[in-house]
Amino acid sequence: MRDDQCHSGRHPQRDHHLPGRRGRPGLDDDPPLTVNQAASTTALTITPSTASCGQSVTLCAQVTTTPPGTCAPTGTVTFTIAGGPTLTGTLNASGQACVTTSAIPVGTHAVTATYGGSTGVAARPAPGPSRSTRASPPRP
Repeated sequence: MRDDQCHSGRHPQRDHHLPGRRGRPGLDDDPPLTVNQAASTTALTITPSTASCGQSVTLCAQVTTTPPGTCAPTGTVTFTIAGGPTLTGTLNASGQACVTTSAIPVGTHAVTATYGGSTGVAARPAPGPSRSTRASPPRP
């Protein structure tokens, strides 16, 4: 199911064949139906796992909906690199967002990917493992 078909919140139940207590077809007296956002999981991958100073690193987040939800996640993922840049990627039709950067300073950095959520799918952070960027040795 596409996210634009999933709308969380309270929705009145309407049975147009049975009148409500006020004589109107099922609009005023029927109990509401509550539809919650689907839960999600976010997995982070970092390639390469160890890089040299100035080398490009690709961060990818895979967002999936947790059953029983079936809405497709849409929107963005924010990648936060401790001591480095914060980047934003847009989810594709497969629920994956990737960004590439070479602006990570030398050192070991905690990296997280946080899915911002959408109409039908709840937001979810994915803590990532620490990765290191090492300076290349000077050339003689």
